[in-house]
Amino acid sequence: MKLNINTTHKKVYRQIVEVIRSIPPLDTLRSRELDVLAILMYYNYKFRNVEEEIRWRVINDTSTKREMQRDIDMNEDIFNNNISLVRKAGLIDKEGKIIKSLQIIIEDRYDIHFGFKIFDDEL
Repeated sequence: MKLNINTTHKKVYRQIVEVIRSIPPLDTLRSRELDVLAILMYYNYKFRNVEEEIRWRVINDTSTKREMQRDIDMNEDIFNNNISLVRKAGLIDKEGKIIKSLQIIIEDRYDIHFGFKIFDDEL
């Protein structure tokens, strides 16, 4: 099955986490926590031309976090609480970086491929 989806850079990261939200550990996250994860993914893209270690310092800077909060219409306390929950789910490390598999840089196209290995159901 192939679906072509027109989107924007800001929206595509939220759409990606929505598609994979049933897969652990994302399956433990609520909608607002997914919003926070997606905005972190977007800001990783937004600062893609900055060297990685510096990029995450910029992303975790207070002024950048305020910008992210405005982008997803979330106050500081709720945003920080959701960051903690995403970290607790193992998707953000102790330095404040999202895990490598979610540090996706999308230019003009992104394909997701699923490979399901199916076993017989136990009766």
